[in-house]
Amino acid sequence: MTKQHPDVGAMVDPLDIYQTMLDFVSDAVLRGDVEQYLSAIALPYTIHTEAKRFDLTGADDLRATLICVSGGFRRQGITDYLRLSREARYVTRRRIEGIHYTHIMRGIERIAPPYAASQTLVFDGSVWRFCEARYAILNDALPIVFPEAGRNPDRLPFHPSEASRPG
Repeated sequence: MTKQHPDVGAMVDPLDIYQTMLDFVSDAVLRGDVEQYLSAIALPYTIHTEAKRFDLTGADDLRATLICVSGGFRRQGITDYLRLSREARYVTRRRIEGIHYTHIMRGIERIAPPYAASQTLVFDGSVWRFCEARYAILNDALPIVFPEAGRNPDRLPFHPSEASRPG
């Protein structure tokens, strides 16, 4: 059952908004709920890993990524996909950047080492949506089936866009 987009209208603390949106998306990923997941993502959506930058421009790309990650979690018996925020700040009135750590669990067993991640939220006038993510993982291809531990689980990667790279 798809959950309604979180009502964060009364929230002003960027950390509260960020964590609420992380929880909403984590729930969608665990359950494989494409509709819920897509409602929380703004296109284009950019993903940075230690190895590569991915610019997703269509819902089909997002759908494939969610189905792969969710399926991988299900096959491994993942029970908890916890993303715990550490900090969040307004960059502008309509943009929040946050940092969190991801914990992937099967019961009380940790399935992957915790790793840092950062996401950016944008407000479109009615709802907050994620538009960019940085993950301290090694994955270099989409869709990501399961996160591969990065060289430094606390370092957030960033790859400039192709347009801004010197030629």
